[in-house]
Amino acid sequence: MQPATVSNEWSLMAAADYLSMQNSSLLQMSRRNLRFWGAVAAFLYCGYGMWGRAFAYIGVPSVKLFIGDVALVLFIICCNRVMEDFWLRSLLRSTPLSAVAWSFTLFLFYGVLECARGLATGQEPLPAIQELVFNVYPIFFFMGLMAALVYPDLLGKIVRFMAFTSCIWGLVYYLFLRNVSIKIPGTSEIILEPGGAALALLGLNYLNLRRWWPIVAISAFLTLAGQVRGVWLAVSIALVVQAILAKKFTRLFWGFGIVTVLLIVGWSTDVVIPSPTGRGGAVASREIVARAISVFDQEAAREYSPRNAKFYAGTASWRQIWWREIWSSTHQDAQTALVGHGYGFPINELVPYLRHNDDLRTPHSVFYFALGYTGWIGVVLFFGFQATIGFTLFRAWRFSGDTFGFSIWVSSIASAMFENTYETPFGAIPQYLILGMAAVGAMNLWNHKQSRQAAGVESYAHQHA
Repeated sequence: MQPATVSNEWSLMAAADYLSMQNSSLLQMSRRNLRFWGAVAAFLYCGYGMWGRAFAYIGVPSVKLFIGDVALVLFIICCNRVMEDFWLRSLLRSTPLSAVAWSFTLFLFYGVLECARGLATGQEPLPAIQELVFNVYPIFFFMGLMAALVYPDLLGKIVRFMAFTSCIWGLVYYLFLRNVSIKIPGTSEIILEPGGAALALLGLNYLNLRRWWPIVAISAFLTLAGQVRGVWLAVSIALVVQAILAKKFTRLFWGFGIVTVLLIVGWSTDVVIPSPTGRGGAVASREIVARAISVFDQEAAREYSPRNAKFYAGTASWRQIWWREIWSSTHQDAQTALVGHGYGFPINELVPYLRHNDDLRTPHSVFYFALGYTGWIGVVLFFGFQATIGFTLFRAWRFSGDTFGFSIWVSSIASAMFENTYETPFGAIPQYLILGMAAVGAMNLWNHKQSRQAAGVESYAHQHA
């Protein structure tokens, strides 16, 4: 069996075809410059995907200057024609990105208003600006799109690279480095913790299972060992969506079958691996089951983990209490319900156990983040913007048959409801990059329709000449 391929891979020629139809100034940019920023996009995605929060803190923490922010500013300056063609031109004419461009414009403009409102009410400038990036980071969607236009098969290469390297690094970490806590200077972030294993499960379309099944099995183990319930839920939903769209349930059975076998083997052998520093609990089948069900029933979880069930339940309850307080404070009057408290508001002070944790600005849910800071208007604008991305990726699937883009968007929304996904740099930047890369299928669909229309006009002209 040959490695899986997808039909939405673009070449430089295909990119030039689209851009020439748009009378694009992007064609004036040098190929070297485009390739450089395409490589930067791939580097950023792999860095955030592998090391997450630790990678995000590369920079100068004392002045809050980090790698993602520097890359964003330089991209806007050096690749302003990318923004002109993919964003601004899409506001003025019909393109595959018009809906995304308009919804992003409204979302960005509203974020600027909320930042200005926060500053006008006396909030601290730095937190207000840090929260504004929630509305700014979607620019990385256009960087990812440009990268996929420039580099054919970029998604496949990233999936295979991440699958292999995350598995190797994950095994090395759990075997030798899990008790080593090397931190980034000036922060409390541990450098060595691995990530990115879940991408192999979502990117099965790009893997030949006869060769890659050991990597897929290790990725499943590392995803479970990561002990992030939001990721478990997101991956499960994405696999189901892929199976439904492709009408192929074999890969779904592969995914859940591997997880089931791992849990059964771990249960029967009673293997217990101490958790990485800062995660708490332990890596074992009984502990994984206890962590999963503790959200619903702490007493039931205690049957599987008498020692850690309370801790597992507590990692969910502190968020739920905070969410209730955000809901209550936002709906104290009609104005706050509509526009929220504004950026810069100390949302952590709504609960007593977080009043001295000024660096914690997100309640680990994009819904409550948007509701607390920007009200129901902000919630509608954010999810409306996300809906346009989802629709773009759905159209890409309808044309190309590749389920990866739409399913990873669905998984990101599911994860965002319970984790830091779109409101933090280590979550938002890689998500928007990979969604942009997956959106090239929609460009291909538009290009195909334009070619058919041009052929129809030419045929009509010949017939009536």
